[in-house]
Amino acid sequence: MESFYDQEGACIASKIHILNRTSTVEHHLYFEDSFTDYNIVSADGGKTHRFAEVANVEHVDEDTTDEVYAEHEESLRSLFYVEGIISEATLPPFKVNATRPAIMEQSIQITGLGNDAFKICVDAIRNAILAFDREFARGDMEPWHCSTYREHEALTFSNRLFERDNRGLKEVELSVGMDDRHVLRNWAVKAGFTHTEDNQVLYGKVVEMDDGDLE
Repeated sequence: MESFYDQEGACIASKIHILNRTSTVEHHLYFEDSFTDYNIVSADGGKTHRFAEVANVEHVDEDTTDEVYAEHEESLRSLFYVEGIISEATLPPFKVNATRPAIMEQSIQITGLGNDAFKICVDAIRNAILAFDREFARGDMEPWHCSTYREHEALTFSNRLFERDNRGLKEVELSVGMDDRHVLRNWAVKAGFTHTEDNQVLYGKVVEMDDGDLE
């Protein structure tokens, strides 16, 4: 975010947007405080862990001709929502000669420029870290530190573009428009890396509808 933007106005707009989003999505960080309703499960053989929600899932009894439903508990991956103003970003397109596949990543930083709704979301993340801390021995977790942007709290999200292909993860295509000619993919594969489900980052596009609304 450049200095010539209306930062006071952006701060107010960010708060309004966060509060509006809390009524349209589940698992918004604005309402998460203790994370006691979630399990902590291993994502890849103990290397990483994530929150999982326990839910009742209905299924059909295949041994009968009738649809017999039974409920059982199943852990579902939990995704949490937070919104903010983009303050820094490292996004495509990427240059093949710019760096090595091992350290290529996409990242984005968001901030609320000091608004209290964004601060509540940041505090929720701190509580999430405490929940993980209680599950693991000291030193087993990588430390987390809140980012800052011009003395305001900020959140930085990043994801590597490639993984070592010996992890056994499923390869997927890079996002449309990122590597349509497979230059990045071929370069990475040659170096022993692949783009997997864990490396995917989804991008949305705002479109103006016929009635003038944005979706």
